Amino acid sequence: TDHGPAFPGMKGQCTDLGIGVSLALRIPGLTAAGTECGAPVSQLDLVPTLMNLTGIPVPADLEGQSLLPVL
Repeated sequence: TDHGPAFPGMKGQCTDLGIGVSLALRIPGLTAAGTECGAPVSQLDLVPTLMNLTGIPVPADLEGQSLLPVL
């Protein structure tokens, strides 16, 4: 689903269908297989999430938010 399927009005278009990219993430012991969440996320959210999981303090000026609350 990288940037939508190649149909008219989708791939390469500035619409939700043209700019959306799926994120599949499963953390054993935290998320159950097969669960889905429709929360909008960004790649910027991965670093604070990994920092939270490893116990590293997240700097206040770091962009992105931890995904742990939605996992």
